[in-house]
Amino acid sequence: MISLWTVGGRKRLAFSVPDYFLGYFLNALFFDSLIVKERNGQLIGYLCMTLSKPAVKGSVLVGADRNETNLLVAMKGTGEVFFESGLKLRIWRKKHRKKVARLQRKLAERKAQHKDTRSVRRLLKRLSLRQRNFTKTYCQTVAKRFIAWAGTDAILALENLKFQQGKKGNEALNRRLHQFPHGLLLQCIRNKAEVLGIHCCWSALPSPRKPVPTVAIWATVNGIGFVALIVVSPCMPT
Repeated sequence: MISLWTVGGRKRLAFSVPDYFLGYFLNALFFDSLIVKERNGQLIGYLCMTLSKPAVKGSVLVGADRNETNLLVAMKGTGEVFFESGLKLRIWRKKHRKKVARLQRKLAERKAQHKDTRSVRRLLKRLSLRQRNFTKTYCQTVAKRFIAWAGTDAILALENLKFQQGKKGNEALNRRLHQFPHGLLLQCIRNKAEVLGIHCCWSALPSPRKPVPTVAIWATVNGIGFVALIVVSPCMPT
């Protein structure tokens, strides 16, 4: 039972916790804050909790590679493969980009005719919010499936991905790189791993002057061969 003070007086409301979050709710150390919003005639609460950090353990090395073409490809030392193409995200973003371009042309025409553009601007804001929410939800879903596949005994070797934008004037390449949610996906993976006590470390490209331990894994996905060269650098806990 939750007791809330409102303008109309104190309200006591019964609540239910989804099964997925029930374990976190029962094992929480502190309840920090609660935000209640109304959605479709129902009250939804967003609860901020403090959880105890589980002990870090792991014995199975899992190398993960994030790429603009194939969003996430990971391999275990045993040869098992996790493959996420990201095709659903690319198709949705292409449709969204065409719709935004059409609305932007309409907005420019109305501005040139000195007409009211409030409705078009509101629609563009809603589309922008919808795109952010879709991308965030998609990355969280992929991270959840990846962590469930890796298991609690895994040690994640995540790529320390750094890249520059394309050449000046190459708009197509710049657009593809801008739409690549590598940072958001990394954050979602690390958040899920930290909750379950899975250790993460950075992997980097090998240098001929500084030899480092490497692990090469070969696997096949849908008839296509992949080689994972995992170069383990000094581990960094998340």
